[in-house]
Amino acid sequence: MMSTVTTKNQVAIPAKLIQDLKIKKGDRVLVDRYDDWIRVMPIKENSFLDLAGVLKGKIKKKIDFQKLRKNFEKSMGAKI
Repeated sequence: MMSTVTTKNQVAIPAKLIQDLKIKKGDRVLVDRYDDWIRVMPIKENSFLDLAGVLKGKIKKKIDFQKLRKNFEKSMGAKI
């Protein structure tokens, strides 16, 4: 499937994928770079990403996001 990048750097997700993945207007997606690829993954309800920013300013220690991401990708394994 092919899509074109607009002058506003937007890309339409083909209708077949929207239907297959049950993506609705207003749903959020995670956009990520993987080597020379761009991945777009739908974020389902009650995702850990829904918690992003909840503790902003309340955590004193630094978070190792590279380690967090590595653990996330390892746990997702075959799902990605």
